[in-house]
Amino acid sequence: MRALKEVFELIAETSEALASEGIFKNANPKVTFFSLLIAIGVVSTSPSLIPALVALLASSVLALLLYLHGDKAFIKPLAVVAGMSLVISLPLLFTARESAFAFIIRTLASTALSVVTIRSVGWRRMAKALEVLFPEGFSEVLGLLLIHASSFARSLISMVLAREARRLREMGLKEEWRGLASSVGELLNKANNKAERVSMAVKARTFGEVEVKESRSWTSLLPVMPSLIVIATGVLTIAKV
Repeated sequence: MRALKEVFELIAETSEALASEGIFKNANPKVTFFSLLIAIGVVSTSPSLIPALVALLASSVLALLLYLHGDKAFIKPLAVVAGMSLVISLPLLFTARESAFAFIIRTLASTALSVVTIRSVGWRRMAKALEVLFPEGFSEVLGLLLIHASSFARSLISMVLAREARRLREMGLKEEWRGLASSVGELLNKANNKAERVSMAVKARTFGEVEVKESRSWTSLLPVMPSLIVIATGVLTIAKV
């Protein structure tokens, strides 16, 4: 139970790290989102590790800019994913080291590219880019879900601990997982309902659409540059094959 509590606490801290407003507010979220999506696809499917290594290098430059702006929250999600990918690939280290190395590099590259891009643009702005594919309400709810995920994860910890305290007998592993699944389902339902209520409350207090004209400058290209570099590298790699 203690390990489970630490896992959900880690999820809460990671969601807090990702739910930011971003430092490049003049960046185009739609271009940034779809460029990131294509770049992750290139890193994951390319037969060569060159795009993944380029993604790590480009993400490091953007991470340095975030660090210079005083943003250090991106470090924890990267450390969590690095540790998880290492644990998952441990069996491969004894049988297929090259496959394990490739898996770790691709996972780190995709995560680093995603985390630093989301931190630089902002989660809500990135979620707003999904209006191209989904209804507006879906993108608004998605943008609010991650922001409130930390409080819901900690609520889940309290629910699990309260259920543990009320238990009168030792439960089997199957019953433990069933209880945890019901708690997670209840929590997700609460999260969705709260996000919808917040979205409707914002709309109720807004008189019409407020069009904000954002001034573009060269800094608006910084969040999308790592993804574009990775895409270009992937195209060149395929052309050489």
